[in-house]
Amino acid sequence: MSIRRSLYKYDSSGRLNEEMIYAAPGLLDSRLVYMYNVRGEVASKREYLGNNSLAHDWSYEYKYDSHGNWVEQIASDLVPAESRMPSRKIKELIYRSIEYLDGK
Repeated sequence: MSIRRSLYKYDSSGRLNEEMIYAAPGLLDSRLVYMYNVRGEVASKREYLGNNSLAHDWSYEYKYDSHGNWVEQIASDLVPAESRMPSRKIKELIYRSIEYLDGK
């Protein structure tokens, strides 16, 4: 049984900036790098393998309600194509329903 360990780095706002996952002491398995939009929500997440090659390039888009809360999140991943132009493929779609006490 192998024990995986993670090392987390945060930015000055306290948001997760980078996660490094080790398969064994000193053996980096993968690294996740997070970027945020102006609202502080994850805008992109890139996963690099231990050899620093890009494994995944997730992008997150949001739709907001009249109160400024996101009610739809679209997560897509960059998919390599046979042609020179890779394309994004939607991997996850999340809907949130928020009920406000003021009735609006």
